[in-house]
Amino acid sequence: MSDPLPISPLASALTPDPDAISEQVVRTHSAMIIQAFRQRYEHQLTEFSAELSTLIGSLNPNLDFETAWDPALGGLHYAISENPNSFRSRAVAFALRLHERGYAGEWRAPIKDSARFHFDRWPLPNGEQIQVETDGKQVRVKILGAGEHANMTFQRKGEEWHSNSAPSPLPEAVSGGRRVRIWRRRELWTDEVRDLAVAVDDSEPQLLADRCRDAMALLREDAPIHYKWVERVLRFVAPWRVVSDVRPSGSSSANLAPGLIGAGNHDHIVSLADSLVHEASHHYFYVALRLGPVHDGSDTNLYFNPFLELDRPIDRILLAYHAFSNVLTFCREAASHGHTTYLASRVPQLIRGLDIMEKSLTISKALTPNGCSLLEEVQRRIHD
Repeated sequence: MSDPLPISPLASALTPDPDAISEQVVRTHSAMIIQAFRQRYEHQLTEFSAELSTLIGSLNPNLDFETAWDPALGGLHYAISENPNSFRSRAVAFALRLHERGYAGEWRAPIKDSARFHFDRWPLPNGEQIQVETDGKQVRVKILGAGEHANMTFQRKGEEWHSNSAPSPLPEAVSGGRRVRIWRRRELWTDEVRDLAVAVDDSEPQLLADRCRDAMALLREDAPIHYKWVERVLRFVAPWRVVSDVRPSGSSSANLAPGLIGAGNHDHIVSLADSLVHEASHHYFYVALRLGPVHDGSDTNLYFNPFLELDRPIDRILLAYHAFSNVLTFCREAASHGHTTYLASRVPQLIRGLDIMEKSLTISKALTPNGCSLLEEVQRRIHD
């Protein structure tokens, strides 16, 4: 970032307006990623698909937040920073994301069976080649391969896409205008989310959609400050298998998959809302990392995370402290609306665990000014 931005608004749902900073950071960072992707893969992309190369090459990289906040942008980042061999599939996924947002274009490209693409809420069939033609309001997609072909047409009406020719759409949780899509294992084909995908059980995705809808409704009605915090960044949830009676049952997210989390597919709605707040907080933390590192690498000690009961590096302690502090403020906001059984045990547990991690964070001398700013803002919000 060329101009310094304050990092403290990304520390807590209780800060006045985290949206303005998160939007500016995401848009600036995504423009940098798109430009770097084009520069690095210009010639290879032209050999792969000249039309696709033209689409991405002529794109104004200053995308709006809603377009940029998507795993497809994380895929471009992954191709640059982690795996150059992935640039073809990531370019296809990115182009489809652009068309979801109304960008016109016409192109064709070979696709591999391992890459399971989607358009909006519809999974696309497997094949050997994809052909796309769109004027921004109507999208025609043809999948060719192995003697089979699939022709699909999508029509945009207002802010939504509709189709009478595509396969069955993915389940969605709709709450307060926000649509949260349920991604099954087949949608999680990218290496960026391999750790998140391990725990997926997609046998009942519609159940998770219903439960996420109820959890979002609980946030909207009983903790509206934290509902705004969550709905701004949550786009996709993968259903995790539930292996114990402990609630929350576990959740996860990935730095290079904006908007995506994994969460336990259980019917304890308050603890599911807890998990949504927790993972949304991780996404804000990942946005904060775009402004610079939170530690300087000088502290190689491990510190105890009481929630995981594991020893972790100091930056992971700050990550956890940031997330659980927002869970605590969510519990406090929701307390006036009941939920006494859950909160009676959860709040003391959070306070004890945060106290342990806070001591570790104050001992370490490795936090950068950005890390210190995050820590101080979190402390102020939970202690005030």
